[in-house]
Amino acid sequence: MHSKFIIALCFIFQLGFSQSGWELDTAFETNATQVYADHLGNIYLTNEWTITKHSWGFEEKFVYNSPGLGNINFVNTFNPFNVLLYYQDYNQFVFLDNKLNPNLNAFEPSNVGYYDVQLSATFDENDIWFYDQGTDKIYKWSLTQGKELSASLQVGQLSGSDTRPNYIWATLKNVYLNVPEIGVLVFDNFGSYKSSIPIKGLKEFFFSESSLVFFTDEEIELFNYFTKASKKEALPEKGFIDLYFAEDKLYFLKQGQLKIFTRVK
Repeated sequence: MHSKFIIALCFIFQLGFSQSGWELDTAFETNATQVYADHLGNIYLTNEWTITKHSWGFEEKFVYNSPGLGNINFVNTFNPFNVLLYYQDYNQFVFLDNKLNPNLNAFEPSNVGYYDVQLSATFDENDIWFYDQGTDKIYKWSLTQGKELSASLQVGQLSGSDTRPNYIWATLKNVYLNVPEIGVLVFDNFGSYKSSIPIKGLKEFFFSESSLVFFTDEEIELFNYFTKASKKEALPEKGFIDLYFAEDKLYFLKQGQLKIFTRVK
């Protein structure tokens, strides 16, 4: 499953996971391998180097292709008018407007000294957080100022592990870096290490202000960061290839089909 930065998840902790279920809204045929959505209800699907944007109900469609950059590894839909794509093969970020036209100059980390970016996340249209394997640090880069704003200590030094991080998530206040053998390392907005969440073996997660949300093959689990309480609930179906959860919608991508479920209590 890919890395993704999901917007509007601050509502997750308000939901009663143990007493609710799922209702199927609609389903569409697709050959996509990744799914995203924005806070306006638009749906984004990727397959290799192609991304398509669909309005709710699939009435409208926009397409962006860039085969020369390789496959799309990451999409951030925080700002629907400035959608961020990351191409790991060429270490490049591309920005698209609300009709998927390029609207800003591309950012190439290798041009400013970061040659092995593996993970990236963002919480607004001005800054990017990324993990550079060559230096083993996370960095905050300002797109508007064109300079590094923050950097962490080496992750291996902090975690005591040689295991490579596999996922990063950013909010206005914190950055969360997953090291599978250790758990989730928590940094502040300046890249200073704060604490860790000892849940091991994760590939991907979503985060609200108080809860870590992640999926297994059959369940969704919510772990409260402060109380350490955990709630689990069965997913509506099995056999997904990708999931996206935003507000009360679950975007359930299966082979050849996208199903959209609404959470009901």
